[in-house]
Amino acid sequence: MVKSTIAKKGCALNLTAKLIPIVLIALVSCGNPVEVIVPEGTVSDSMMVKILTDFHLVEGAKVGNKIMGDTIPATVYTAKVYQKYNLTEAEFEKSFRFYTSNPDLMEGIYEKVIENLNKIEATAPRSPVQDDIMREQTTIA
Repeated sequence: MVKSTIAKKGCALNLTAKLIPIVLIALVSCGNPVEVIVPEGTVSDSMMVKILTDFHLVEGAKVGNKIMGDTIPATVYTAKVYQKYNLTEAEFEKSFRFYTSNPDLMEGIYEKVIENLNKIEATAPRSPVQDDIMREQTTIA
C-alpha cells in the first residue's frame, strides 16, 4: 500500500512540475504587447486594408479565370489593383508576408476588410429580379 501512495504523490508532483512552466508562459504572454517593428518599404496597415478589400472584390466577382459578365481575364483586374496603389506584385507580397507573420496585425487588418466588404454589400444596388423576390416575400408574410 505504501508504494501506491508514493506513486500517486510522485505523479501529482510530476504533473505540477509540468504545469508550472505552461502557466508562467501564459502569464508572461498576457503582459504588455510586444511592439512590432514594421520593415521599411512595407505597405501601411490602412493601405493594406484598402488593397485587400479591392482584391476580395475582384475574387468575389470571379468565375473561373474571368470576371462575371466580362471577357477580360481576372489577372487584368488584379494588375489594375496593383496599379491603383502604385505597387508591384513583389512589394505587395513582401508586405503580405510581413502581416501574415504577425497574426495580431493581420487580424486587425482583416476585421476592417470585412467591415468594408459588408458596407459595400449593404449599399450595392439590387437587381430587378432580387427586388421582385424581396417584394413578394414581404407581401406573402
